Formats: sequence, C-alpha cells, structure tokens
Amino acid sequence: LLGSASFWAGLTMGIPVSWWLSRFRPKFLGIVALSLAGLFLLFQGLAVNFAMLLVGRLGLGLSPLIRDPARSLLINMWFRPREFLLITGLAHTMWGILVGGGMLATPYILDLVDNEWRTVLYTFATAFAVLTLLWTILGRERIASLEPRDPTLKAPSVSMRVLTYRDLWLIGV
Repeated sequence: LLGSASFWAGLTMGIPVSWWLSRFRPKFLGIVALSLAGLFLLFQGLAVNFAMLLVGRLGLGLSPLIRDPARSLLINMWFRPREFLLITGLAHTMWGILVGGGMLATPYILDLVDNEWRTVLYTFATAFAVLTLLWTILGRERIASLEPRDPTLKAPSVSMRVLTYRDLWLIGV
C-alpha cells in the first residue's frame, strides 16, 4: 500500500486536479509542484508512524499532477503544435531518467549515510528545494503563442469534448 500510494493519488485525483490547475500560470504551477514534492519528502522523513508515511506518499503523488498541466502549457507556449508530441516524449524520457537515476542513486546515498533512510529523504527534499529555487529564478513563460489559436475554443468546452473521444478512453484503460 505504501509503495503504491503515490499512484493511487494519480488514479483518484488525476483528471480533476489537472483540469482545475490548467487555469493557472505554468511557472507558478512548477513552483508549487516542486515545493510540494520537497515538503512531502521532508514530511516522510519526519514521519513517526505508518499514517504519516502514507499521507506523505499520497502528497508526493500529487506533485506530478500539478507539474503535468504546467508542462503541457509550457510546451504549448514554446513549441509549435507539430512538435508537441516529440517534446512531450522527451519530457517523459527526462523524467524517467531522473526517477530512474534517483532509484539507482538511493543505495549509494544509503551507504553514505549509514543506511539512515530518513537522511535519504532529507537529501531528496533538499534537491527539490534547490530545483524550486532554480525554477523560480530561471523558469520563463512565453506569453505570445507561436501560431494563432481558434478564439472560439474555450477550456471547459474543449475539456468536455475531449471526454467524448472513445480512443482516449481505450488508451487510458
């Protein structure tokens, strides 16, 4: 249960959280996502019981839900529509490398800190604090779009229309 808690957060909250957050500026969402990831890692390190660990894992699972709308908005700001899939694929690959690298580094970090798992969580929380600071300083949005958008499309109608595509439901299942 503990190991899959972050995935349960995504399963239960993915659509409503992403839909609601898509109305905010992507730089702000990035700051929130990185900050929450670091705070929930810190919370797990401070946990004194299973319930606290579970809450920390569930909270950590919310971070990608906040990050994903921001990433989509940023890709839409900086790249042409025909480049969207490639850039999204690259972003997923980089995230996989980051997560995989973290998993590969964890045993070495554990060795460095005499197998103190809390210290490993504190280390990753600190890394997220640094990433939050870097994103706050270096992150940029692009206000003007590269290609004109259809002004008749409104977010709620687009969101509802997306749910009518059978293929998306099949892929999701």
